[in-house]
Amino acid sequence: MELINTPKEHIPVFRELYGYAFPKNEQMPFDALLRRKEKGYLEFLSLTDDNEFIGMMVVASHNDKVLLNYFAIDEKCRGGGYGSRALGLLKERIGDKHLFLDIELVTSDAPNLEQRERRKAFYMRNGFVQTSLRFRMFGERFEMLSDGQDIDIRTLRVMLTKIFGKLAGLVLRFVLRPLK
Repeated sequence: MELINTPKEHIPVFRELYGYAFPKNEQMPFDALLRRKEKGYLEFLSLTDDNEFIGMMVVASHNDKVLLNYFAIDEKCRGGGYGSRALGLLKERIGDKHLFLDIELVTSDAPNLEQRERRKAFYMRNGFVQTSLRFRMFGERFEMLSDGQDIDIRTLRVMLTKIFGKLAGLVLRFVLRPLK
């Protein structure tokens, strides 16, 4: 199994997985993401097994921090340990940098509570811990998990601006708010 920079031939399957793996309200238009990648603001990473595409990651770096913003394993490959191995490969790839990701906040009134609980448990089993940061974005509440280091809202805005662009970054200054 390998985690590689996404080659051009993987872009169609990368796009397809991105399209069905994430809620529509949390997706940036794929072509805009692709332009951000081509400008070097973020990375598209493909997870492969025997040269077959099985998963995708979109990551952005800022100083000693790496934000894993989108991560999905192809639905026909889920449950085979690929997700855990992919996280391990990403940790190896980034070396001494600190890894962060956001997940939907687990609340008793969540419409997909069981899915949120499973997702959080998966990341906790893979060495992630809760940070102090909870926030609202896309009309949804999120929490940040990390490999052990905390993160503040300003740093998160900088990292998300790398993913979503300057205009979105300006908007994020007003709409990305920590939960009290």
